[in-house]
Amino acid sequence: MKDIIRKVIISFLLFTISITASILTLLLERKYLNILYNYHPDTLHYLTYSLNLIKIPTDFLSLKNLELILNQFKHGTGYYYIASLLKSNIRELIQVNIIIYSLTNLLLYYLFFIQKRFSQNKINNLIKYIFFFFILFLPYRLHLSTHILKETFLIFFLVIMIINTRFFFLGIIGGLFFRSFFFIYLLAYVNLNKFFKNYKEQIFLILLIIGVFFILYMNNFFDTKNYILSRHYSNMGGREFDQIPNFQEYELGFLLRSIIWPILFLTGGFSFFTKGYMFLILTLEILIMQFIFYKVKKRFILSLGLFFLLIIIAIYCTTYTSFFRYSYLALIIFFIKNLININDKKNWFNWY
Repeated sequence: MKDIIRKVIISFLLFTISITASILTLLLERKYLNILYNYHPDTLHYLTYSLNLIKIPTDFLSLKNLELILNQFKHGTGYYYIASLLKSNIRELIQVNIIIYSLTNLLLYYLFFIQKRFSQNKINNLIKYIFFFFILFLPYRLHLSTHILKETFLIFFLVIMIINTRFFFLGIIGGLFFRSFFFIYLLAYVNLNKFFKNYKEQIFLILLIIGVFFILYMNNFFDTKNYILSRHYSNMGGREFDQIPNFQEYELGFLLRSIIWPILFLTGGFSFFTKGYMFLILTLEILIMQFIFYKVKKRFILSLGLFFLLIIIAIYCTTYTSFFRYSYLALIIFFIKNLININDKKNWFNWY
C-alpha cells in the first residue's frame, strides 16, 4: 500500500513539474527569445484553415460527427479536427499540448521505473535519474509542447505503442488520426538488423533498395518520378538560419539529400552549416542522447530501419527544419524502445 501511495505521489509531482517546465519554456520563448505562437508556419495553417475545412456539428454524438472523425483518420487530418473543436483558440490549444506532453512523461515514468516485468532490481543509481530527467525534459520536446503543432500528440502515441502489445495498435490508430503516413515510423520500431546480421548483408540490402528505387524512378513506375520531383522542387518555406543545402539545383539532388541529411541528423553535424543558436541546442541534445544510448547499449543510435526511415523523410522534405521535426519522432521512438528492450541484455534495467 505504501508503495502505491509513493508512486501516486511521484506521478502527481512529475505531472506538476512537467506542466511547470512547459509553462516556463513558453514564458522564456515568448518574453525573452521572441519565439511567438506563430513561429512555425504550420501553426498559422491550422489556425486559419481548421474552422473552414472542418465543421463540427452541434450534436457531438451524432452520426454525422462520427463520419467526420472517420474522415480525419482517412486523411490523417486529426489536428485540424482538434483545432476546430477548440475553435482555433490559441491558449486552449497550447494548454492541451502541455497536458499531452505531461501525460507522456507519466507514461515514460511507468516504462522506466514501474513495470516490474522488466526488472526486479531497484533503480538507485543517481546517473540513471539524471539521464531519465534529461529524457523527460528534452529541450525540443519542451519547445514542441508550447506550440500549436501535432508532434506532441504523435510522440504520445508512439510512447503508447511501446507500453505493451495490447496498446500497440491503439498507438497506431491514434497516430494515424494525426498523420496519414504515421505507419512509416514502424521502420524505427522494427529491428531490421536481426534479419541482416553482418555489415555485408546490410550494405547489399541498401544497394539493392537503391537499385530498385533507381529503376522505378527512371521508368516512372506508379508515377514515382513525377511525385518525387514534385516533392524535390516544392517550397516548404524555411528560415534564414537554415543553411543546410537541400541540393534542389540538381534533378537527382534528392538522392544526395537522402543520404547526407540522415548522417547530419544522427551526428549533430548540421550545426556546422548555421550560426543559429537553436541548431546548436538541437546538436547538443542529439549528442547527449547518443552518449546516453552508448553508455547503456555500448553502441550508437543507428539501425537499418531508422536510417531507411530518415531517407524517406529526407526525400519528402526540402528544408532541414522540417526534416528535423519529422525525424525527431523517429529518433524518440528508437531511443526509448531500445533503452527498455528486455530482449537485449544491454538495456536500461540491467545497466548499473
